[in-house]
Amino acid sequence: MDRILQEWIMDVPPVTRYYAIGIVTVSALQFTGYVSKTDCYYSYDKVFNNFEIWRLITSFFYLDNLSWRLCLKLYDLLNHSKSLELSYFKTIDYIWMLFLLCLTLIISASYFNDGFILGEYLNSMLLYIWSRKNPNLEMRLYIITIKSRYLPFLELVFQGSFFTSVFNSNDIWRKIIQNHSIMGILLGHLFVFLEDMYPKLHCSLPLTRPIWEWFDTPKTYEVIQGEGEVIDMDDTLDIETDVELEPEVEPEVEPVDPYIPNEDTLLNQRTGF
Repeated sequence: MDRILQEWIMDVPPVTRYYAIGIVTVSALQFTGYVSKTDCYYSYDKVFNNFEIWRLITSFFYLDNLSWRLCLKLYDLLNHSKSLELSYFKTIDYIWMLFLLCLTLIISASYFNDGFILGEYLNSMLLYIWSRKNPNLEMRLYIITIKSRYLPFLELVFQGSFFTSVFNSNDIWRKIIQNHSIMGILLGHLFVFLEDMYPKLHCSLPLTRPIWEWFDTPKTYEVIQGEGEVIDMDDTLDIETDVELEPEVEPEVEPVDPYIPNEDTLLNQRTGF
């Protein structure tokens, strides 16, 4: 049993694995009393005025108390984050993606200066991005079968108390901001637009590519008209030039000694021709 659990944990990509371990660790510290829930929310005043820098980390590594709800949230996070991490060719590219998502959440939360558990928002953003990258997967929820593209909106529908609080509130906009599902959809769609839609519309490179690629040596790109796909021609040239072609070897021809008669000469001598 321990070996099966170890193999399952090691099967998870490194970034997702360590992020899940960090979430469990923070929840365990909160359960034992070493960390309180008030230490796990993000506030602009507390971080930049009171210099409580640890909130930049704990707010992303806290989802819920140690309970069955944390297990469900962690299970969804593992599935979506694992699939997204495996879709990237390099691990550093997925780390850069998470950095952009976290930075977007920090800027948005700083504008409203409220206490936010940013881990829930990040989980909702990963869910939306995963649903857009895998839109046609069939998901079965109890007796309902839906496409994966509708999963973030179905999660929002299940929050019936949210709609009640919105219509009974004088500050509707603030209630919308405080809902992690809506903000996950909005900010996640912004990322999908900059990474997938914008390059296809303008035949350019993704705006969310890592910053070190912005200052690389200019490369040769070919744009397929009508599809908006950008192909790095330098990579294709490298692939072609990396293959070493063996030189053609001409077959060796054995030299013929004119003084040694062959079969035709011997036959002519016997017949007198």
